[in-house]
Amino acid sequence: MRTVFVNPERCIGCLQCELACAVEHSASQDETVAFLEVPVPRKRVHVGAGPVATFAFPNRCRHCDPAPCLQVCPTGAITRDDGHALVLVEPRRCIGCAMCAVVCPFDVLTFHPVADGPGPGVAVAVKCDGCIERLRRGETPACAEVCKVDALVFGDLNELVAAGRLRGTGAVLAAGDVAEAADRFTGERFVHAIFVNAVAQAPIAAANLLGADLRYDGAEAMNSLKHLGVPIVSIGTTDAPDEILRRQEGGDVRTVYLRDDTVIGAQLAGDIRAAGVYRSLMLRRDPVTRYGRSLVEPGSGMADIAFDALGHGPRSLSVV
Repeated sequence: MRTVFVNPERCIGCLQCELACAVEHSASQDETVAFLEVPVPRKRVHVGAGPVATFAFPNRCRHCDPAPCLQVCPTGAITRDDGHALVLVEPRRCIGCAMCAVVCPFDVLTFHPVADGPGPGVAVAVKCDGCIERLRRGETPACAEVCKVDALVFGDLNELVAAGRLRGTGAVLAAGDVAEAADRFTGERFVHAIFVNAVAQAPIAAANLLGADLRYDGAEAMNSLKHLGVPIVSIGTTDAPDEILRRQEGGDVRTVYLRDDTVIGAQLAGDIRAAGVYRSLMLRRDPVTRYGRSLVEPGSGMADIAFDALGHGPRSLSVV
């Protein structure tokens, strides 16, 4: 089945998909004049804000099968095009009862007057039609065509899912240092891919993700969990340190325990991306006094430490 697949982690919130969708469903199909039409053409894809400012999600109709909206429509205004596996709305048969919106699990239906509706000013259900006219011409849906970051891609569903799985596996293997953990309140299991530590760990980490229970040297030195949704990592020991370095900014906390010029342990909450660096320093017993407070500072300071510890020499690059 060919469809538009959403990669939400790639969306940058540029809204190009919304504009392309509205223009595609205008009478003129010309972005320079479409906004002057009456009624104004409406978008069928909706880019919503994510949990933080740099994330967004392009929400669109999933064309469910069976489709709850089709099942509850009292006038038969919602139908399915079996040839393209699309759920469609016939505006002239819609009475605007909003039963479809009530049962839609993805909140993708809106109500507006449309050019081919039952009458001027009459609001009817508006939703993604998969750009069916473009598909009949052998073209790509407008939203996927204009997306420059592949947040919206068009193709065979199984192939797109397989490609996403391959990207995820590659990211985990590239991370190398992987800690599996669970939220102790919800029981939800998750994986922290933290930092490159040793290439030899990658196959073991991948096997564990597939259900194995393998161990590698040093794995017992790191404990990872979530407390009320906040990632927490504890590394090594906190017993009898010579010095304790601590930094807190908002909800992010980094505490490093030193003894004899080496890292013996660390605790992180919130932003845990430096955990792999601390663990590497601890296992290697590298002298760290020369780093000073850079040990707990984010940004280029930690990057210099990482590259130095890995034998590449200091290098300013914000990676953690």
